[in-house]
Amino acid sequence: MANEQRSSKPHDRMTRLADAAVKALEADSEYEPGIKCCVFLDDGVNAGMVLHGYEDTGEAIADVLVHVRAMLRTQGQDMQIHALGGRG
Repeated sequence: MANEQRSSKPHDRMTRLADAAVKALEADSEYEPGIKCCVFLDDGVNAGMVLHGYEDTGEAIADVLVHVRAMLRTQGQDMQIHALGGRG
């Protein structure tokens, strides 16, 4: 993924496909405002991601880590996250 870029609109095939998944979610009868999602696509060569409902990427990253931990726990593993400093 050497061509990372941030855009408010899909800009390539993978982000267009991810955006289509978000549109399908919004069109579903069970969709409610406030539902957030991260759609990740990867075909082994290209990748794309669309964040939906997030105010900032930090919130999305935190949610992704929570879900990765849940995936690991279903396999009998676990993950710990420790702050290593930063601003402040």
